[in-house]
Amino acid sequence: MARKKVTLKYIANDSTRRSRFRKRLRSLMKKATELATMCDVKTCVVVYGEGEAEPQVFPSHAEAVDILNEFKSMPELGHCKKTMDQEAFLTQRIAKLRDQVDKARRECQDSEIRYLLYNIMHGNHPGLVDLSAEDVARVGWKVDELLKSLGERMAKNHVQAPPPAPSVSTDSIDMAPPSQYLTRCAWPAIVRSISRYLFTLVSPALTPNLTGRAHESVATQETDGRRALTAVNGPSACRNGGCRWSNK
Repeated sequence: MARKKVTLKYIANDSTRRSRFRKRLRSLMKKATELATMCDVKTCVVVYGEGEAEPQVFPSHAEAVDILNEFKSMPELGHCKKTMDQEAFLTQRIAKLRDQVDKARRECQDSEIRYLLYNIMHGNHPGLVDLSAEDVARVGWKVDELLKSLGERMAKNHVQAPPPAPSVSTDSIDMAPPSQYLTRCAWPAIVRSISRYLFTLVSPALTPNLTGRAHESVATQETDGRRALTAVNGPSACRNGGCRWSNK
């Protein structure tokens, strides 16, 4: 279970404040030890407790003095780059809080303008006669902003036309009429339609007589936009009643 967010403010209760100080101090020492061990860096912690004359030092007093002296011997730009005193820390916190307040104020104003624009679009303010000049100006500014944003999105999502297809030389290609290519493409469907009409023999004794003599021709015609297959000439055996056509 995640720990709840702690409010950063001064703890007025003395016992609670001392208990929290000891707990956080142990955690700080532990973090410094982990940082020195895992990253192989020099770390030291110097903490003055409330009402204490001597500070609590990690890892030891001598090692802390060496690390602090090494830090002080660095150029001023190196060791003062990210250091700050209490005044600088509070100034930074105040600046961040002001930015948050300004952001919240802008969001509230934007919500108010959007709500007012919504009511105007639904006819709750006919003629805008009951609005102040400031409200009318704010609504007009918001409409201009929305139109500008919409125009930018339309320009961003605009898809250009595809490039023209490359030209193909037709010197060695037989360019037949389109109707001929349509007829070629339609042949598989015609063959499938013909295959549904099966020639069924009534008497097996007529099979030798049909070998080499069965002949048929199929013509196609367009009726209401659909192809109709018509048997024009059937085998002679069929005319004699020895066989029949069946549609399966």
